[in-house]
Amino acid sequence: MKYIICYDIKEDRIRTRVVKYLEARALRVQYSVFTCHATAAQMNDMREELT
Repeated sequence: MKYIICYDIKEDRIRTRVVKYLEARALRVQYSVFTCHATAAQMNDMREELT
């Protein structure tokens, strides 16, 4: 399934961490928007790793 991931994070340190994580796993389409193909389980894993 194709997912769109968007974020709005003020804190630079956290935003940098999230961006590095997503750049390794998804395609950046705008400054704070990524897209990726993943299973529901993979998305759950990503969500858990980011929280």
